[in-house]
Amino acid sequence: MIVSLATGAAMGGVSMGSILIPVLACVQCVVGYGLRKLQGWARIPAGLLAVLGLLAFPIGTIINGYILYLLFGRKGQMVFSIEYQDVIEQTPHIKYTTSFVVRVLFVLLLALIGMGIVAALFVG
Repeated sequence: MIVSLATGAAMGGVSMGSILIPVLACVQCVVGYGLRKLQGWARIPAGLLAVLGLLAFPIGTIINGYILYLLFGRKGQMVFSIEYQDVIEQTPHIKYTTSFVVRVLFVLLLALIGMGIVAALFVG
């Protein structure tokens, strides 16, 4: 069985991307959940993923640089601190709500990604 990084599936083997991409997606989901719940452990893997994202020049560099700033800057340290967790516990009645505009934009983004996947499946 021939294994190639880029064309392994076409050659009858298993490509490294067909294994790496789902694993990376699962890691990102777990880290995203940890960030959403403001868990301190999620900062390090999120930082590592953002460092990988720095390679996506030029837009990925800007976005992931900002993510690193948010995670490891002074504000990020405060949000992920134990003191901030105590404040959250003392004020359970205060909940963040996502605006309607952000929800609509998110649905449009998901629809665009879905159309891209469908187009890739049927055109290619």
